[in-house]
Amino acid sequence: MAKAPERIRLSVWGAEHGRLKDGSRYKPWPFQVEILDTMVAPRTSMFTWMKSARVGYTQSLLVYIAHRIVNDPGNGLMVRPDKDVAAAFSKEHISEVLNWPIVKQQAFARLLAGTNRDTITEKYFPGGWLKSIGANSPTGFRDHDADFVIFDEVDGYPVVAGVDGDQLALGHKRLEQSHDPRDIAGSTPTDEAISKIYRRFLLSDMRRYHVPCPHCGETQTLVWGHGRDDEPGLRWKPFKAPEEVWYQCKNGCRFEESRKLWSLQNGLWIPEKPEVYEQTGHAGFHVNSLYSLQPGADWKDLIEEFLGAYKTPATHKTFVNTTLGWIWAVQGEAPEWKRLHDRREDRRKGVVPYGGCFLTCGVDVQAAGDGRVEAYVWAWGRGGSCWLVEHKVIYGSAFEQRVWDELYDFVRGKWQHENGSMLGLEKVAVDMGYATQMAYRFCRKLGVSFALPVKGAKELSALPIAPSKAMEQASGKGTAKNKVHVHNVGGHALKQELYAALNLDTPEDGKPWPPGFVHLPAFVDEEVCKQLVAEQWVPEKNDWIKKHANEALDCWCYARAAAIWRGADRWTDAEWAVLEAQFAHPDSEAARPPEEPVPVRQAAVERPEPARPEPDAPRQQTRRDSDWFGGGGDDWLGR
Repeated sequence: MAKAPERIRLSVWGAEHGRLKDGSRYKPWPFQVEILDTMVAPRTSMFTWMKSARVGYTQSLLVYIAHRIVNDPGNGLMVRPDKDVAAAFSKEHISEVLNWPIVKQQAFARLLAGTNRDTITEKYFPGGWLKSIGANSPTGFRDHDADFVIFDEVDGYPVVAGVDGDQLALGHKRLEQSHDPRDIAGSTPTDEAISKIYRRFLLSDMRRYHVPCPHCGETQTLVWGHGRDDEPGLRWKPFKAPEEVWYQCKNGCRFEESRKLWSLQNGLWIPEKPEVYEQTGHAGFHVNSLYSLQPGADWKDLIEEFLGAYKTPATHKTFVNTTLGWIWAVQGEAPEWKRLHDRREDRRKGVVPYGGCFLTCGVDVQAAGDGRVEAYVWAWGRGGSCWLVEHKVIYGSAFEQRVWDELYDFVRGKWQHENGSMLGLEKVAVDMGYATQMAYRFCRKLGVSFALPVKGAKELSALPIAPSKAMEQASGKGTAKNKVHVHNVGGHALKQELYAALNLDTPEDGKPWPPGFVHLPAFVDEEVCKQLVAEQWVPEKNDWIKKHANEALDCWCYARAAAIWRGADRWTDAEWAVLEAQFAHPDSEAARPPEEPVPVRQAAVERPEPARPEPDAPRQQTRRDSDWFGGGGDDWLGR
């Protein structure tokens, strides 16, 4: 009869045998102690950790894996978002665990047992194995009965694993034959509508780490806070260049970060729903970066991250998810179209205003009525700010070559900047959903470096833009085929960004425009404003519901996706400064570039020749005619 494994405190065992990357001993932080011990507690069957970055999650997993190899061997599955990142984790981290002294002692035993047949993703040891698989492959879950399953970064998983369904359910089913099953999941959350780890955390006993105030002794969780005097949270002065940093407790006491370690050492985990653990054995933990003792995660460092992120919805979402470890509330509340109509700006049609540094175009193909193609040209600046430059409607069936010829002339044109420069489009994102072969031919004619064939992604978790597999369309007779790479556009993410930007307030006279502001010109009519806010997020249906024609909304998403594909979201402040200097008002400070120029891809002035030479060159045209804090909801600030 097999001997039952000795029950241990994993925090104590890990402190003695765990190793860091540099080979030094691992010492659990105070809030990690109960996390580690709960992972191996007899009552625990499910374990959920919703976390920020820099809270020691990966190291805790490695300690658990080493413990299973040495003290409680069995069969384990490590599930990561796809097979490539699964292999990378195994190569970087699991191989590292096998070199810990306590684990290396088993190397000779592995040889004697004939189990030294490791691969990158499969590690064998006496009494069991650990296999790393990708969540995108249903076959990885088949034929593997396991004693423990570790779901890592679950919010990075595809919606389902092929046709087999949800990965958490598939993995849990592999534990049915185990005498002591362990279902472990951890992740940084994403947005509320799609977060797997958030939904799982809500089903747990929901533990949060409470620490005492060094002055009044009141226990509380560390939260970011709204910055209001009557609420707890992080504080700093001055706002834009923090030199004085402290935490204000719920009773108004002020304590410095130098007292944080004392508070952590005297803290405790308090479950919101203790009955859940008693009944089901499901333990859940949430912790954010304010608790971290990692270098580079001091409160001042976190504040500087916030100051670099809060100005635009996209970067603020990343801060909420990765630094606060909390979900992003879906930005589905559409602003009133009339509000957008009333704040239009008086500028000429077809002229790129100051602030705009490059152009992209979104093209939507419609079959309604007699058919039409609509194209919206947007100028883009720093922080995601954008200006609608021109809206073109070409009436006629999308199966008529004339329509595509007219569109070709339009997108190959030039637009005049207010500083006198002539700009061509950088990218043209073309909808592939209707008249697909005509659209394919149009994109091939424009050339792969210029045209961006797109289609809307169905998954809520889809990235703003990502390449899909090449799609093939027969070209004439025979077997010759032309491959066209169609890019998936994640409308869920982009609509949230747009609605958050449209809800920004127009600044008072003399104050700068907030980053990300959407500038609409006076020449657009009510219909365009209605179309920009045509869809509404309905939580009950967990989906976007169309309330009006939405061509303007779709075209903005396509044009924004093209700007992302262009690389604009990766440019540094120095790179933006160089680009802005080319298109700044001659009297502005921005017109003076840095003394040491920073290389950056410049906005196109001349477009490359198309893939198929045309008899007539493209026509050159001069077209005639407060601080943002919203989005996460109250919960992310305080929980």
